[in-house]
Amino acid sequence: MGSAATVRVEFSGLDQLRPLQALVDPQGFAKLAAAGMRYASGSVPAAVAQQISQRYAISSSRVKQDVAGPSIRGSGYDLEAVLRFSRRPPTGMQFRPRMAGPDLRLTVERGKQTTVRHGFIGQARGRTMTLVPDQSKRYKADVQAGRAKPRAALKVVYGQSIGALYLGQSRHGEEIRANVRQRIEERFATGIERELSRRARGFGK
Repeated sequence: MGSAATVRVEFSGLDQLRPLQALVDPQGFAKLAAAGMRYASGSVPAAVAQQISQRYAISSSRVKQDVAGPSIRGSGYDLEAVLRFSRRPPTGMQFRPRMAGPDLRLTVERGKQTTVRHGFIGQARGRTMTLVPDQSKRYKADVQAGRAKPRAALKVVYGQSIGALYLGQSRHGEEIRANVRQRIEERFATGIERELSRRARGFGK
């Protein structure tokens, strides 16, 4: 996972956790917070995937591959959840590619298409890929063979990265982040409540 696309969710304003301040010392609360975050962690990739796949033509299973976390930082009530996203964006094969005459079309945002001039679906590195000629480079085999007019090399066409879609380099970024943040906060609070119940039953401290 890359570190470039890092998202933080602040927990300092969670009013529903304030009553714990009178019941649990700072060290004890840190342990509760860790338990809450462990509980929240399991739902985060699914929450991100659901929000993105509802708005963009990429499967939720593919989105999940690029999401890690959240991990928790801080102590006491000064806490934050950190999400990380893969640096490498999905190829155009994840965005419903199709040919439209001599061009390639991708559906990134649902209901909208992006045209890649002279792009096509072909084989590269033993895989089916979305490709486009790279006029800045020449096809290596043609150069080695001494061809008078070597063909252009090919480069892979990528869609937007999951981090870019989530972080706001997209029309729906703000809405997606707000919904995922709410889900993390809900699961975080539920995780703490579950841990308190567990302790009340005598299963830990």
